[in-house]
Amino acid sequence: MAVRLLAWDAPNMDMTLAKLLDGRPRPSQRPDLTVLHRWFVDGATADDRSEAAVFVNVPEHLADKMTGWVLYLCQTGFRVFAKPKIGPSDIDDEMAAYLTERPPSDVAEVVIASHDARAFLDVAERLAAGGVTVNVLGFREFAGQFVQSDAVRFVDAATVDGLFADLPQRVSLVDLPPEGRWFEPTATVAADVEPVHVDVS
Repeated sequence: MAVRLLAWDAPNMDMTLAKLLDGRPRPSQRPDLTVLHRWFVDGATADDRSEAAVFVNVPEHLADKMTGWVLYLCQTGFRVFAKPKIGPSDIDDEMAAYLTERPPSDVAEVVIASHDARAFLDVAERLAAGGVTVNVLGFREFAGQFVQSDAVRFVDAATVDGLFADLPQRVSLVDLPPEGRWFEPTATVAADVEPVHVDVS
């Protein structure tokens, strides 16, 4: 029986959601990870075993506050890897090890919920080269090299039905209708905005 693995990079997903929202998310804008777990398990075949894990970095001043959330995740079927946030520490190495500790022949599929291509693109491409189906879950606007890789299938997190109850308008030029569409401003015109130069030639 092959295993399917989901790894949710909580620090990266939280940081990217804050970028998308341009601020701290409200409760209705946070992901419902029980929905994520159900979506992941529903994608399995009868011959596969699904295992979902959340990776968290715990600042000392938030340890008590995060304990209830970690307990909740464990009660809803997730494994949780928690590591104290000391200086620049993160959970990238542990998450990469989790994804690669089994021989590729024992893994049917992985879902990597992260935008950190620097940490995980090489892992994803090595798994794909070994015959593993690799999906990356995140927000397309922040996915960078993951979207450009032929080795992975990118799944926009907003397409997981019910994962987010409330998200703002997003800028996506991938699925434009033939007639085009308007994108509305999200801020007033400011003289101190840094210009962005793009080569469209």
